[in-house]
Amino acid sequence: MLRIKLMTGVLYEGETYEDIFGKLQNGFFGSFKEGEDLPTFVKNYVGMVRRMFERNVVVNEPFSYEQVASELIRVGIFFEEVPT
Repeated sequence: MLRIKLMTGVLYEGETYEDIFGKLQNGFFGSFKEGEDLPTFVKNYVGMVRRMFERNVVVNEPFSYEQVASELIRVGIFFEEVPT
């Protein structure tokens, strides 16, 4: 089980990073475009992080949820939580 805490303190759990990003997308309460697929949401989320927090988040192709999560951890937007 993976656990990621956002800088806001919200904790998401999932079997994969794709699960966690799906929960993050659902947590936006319709602020994402209706029908937007998950990879597009994640890329838009990274763009928002770049603009709002002026963080240099690098997303390489081919797209990988693990790589994006690792980058968001590296720049301090996500924090890995160890299950207790």
